[in-house]
Amino acid sequence: MAGRIQYLCLPHGYRYIVTYGMTVLYADEEAFGSEWNGWGYEMTMKLTGDDDESNMSAINLLAFLARDTYTRESFIEPFQTIKFSGRPLFQDSGSAITDILIVPDTEVPGVDTVHGRTDFLQLIGITRKELEAIRQDSNLVETLINALRVDYPYLETDPRRAKCFL
Repeated sequence: MAGRIQYLCLPHGYRYIVTYGMTVLYADEEAFGSEWNGWGYEMTMKLTGDDDESNMSAINLLAFLARDTYTRESFIEPFQTIKFSGRPLFQDSGSAITDILIVPDTEVPGVDTVHGRTDFLQLIGITRKELEAIRQDSNLVETLINALRVDYPYLETDPRRAKCFL
C-alpha cells in the first residue's frame, strides 16, 4: 500500500482532498476476505477557497499522518483529536487552526469490499481552545460539530478561520 493524495474541486465550493493507498487498491489474495481493508480507512479533508498554499499545507498534513500510521503502526478513529505544536496549520493566513478533529466523512459513507471494510475519515481543523475544551469534556464534540455546521455545512476547514466555536 503506497499512500497517495488527490484533490477534487466540488460544486459545494470547497476542495476535497482524499488519500489513497491506506487501503488495498488492487486485487490481493492475502487481503481477500479480511475484516478491514488495509488500515480500514482513507482520510479526507475539505478546504474552503482555492489557495494553493493552503492546499499544500493540507496535503502535507495528510501525508504526515499517513506516514505516521505506517511507521508507528497507529491508526486514527472517528472523534479522535490530534494535537500539534500549537502553531497554525495554515501559515500566513491569519488562521487560528492548530489541531485536528476526526469525524466520519460527511458525504462519503464507508463501504464493504472483498478486501474488507473501508471507512472515510474526515479531518477538521480546530483551534487550540476547541481542542482543550473537548478533551476536558467529550460531550462538547457534538456541540462543536453542530456549531461548525452553521457556517460550514460539510464540516469544511477554512484555512483563514480565526473564530472559535466553543
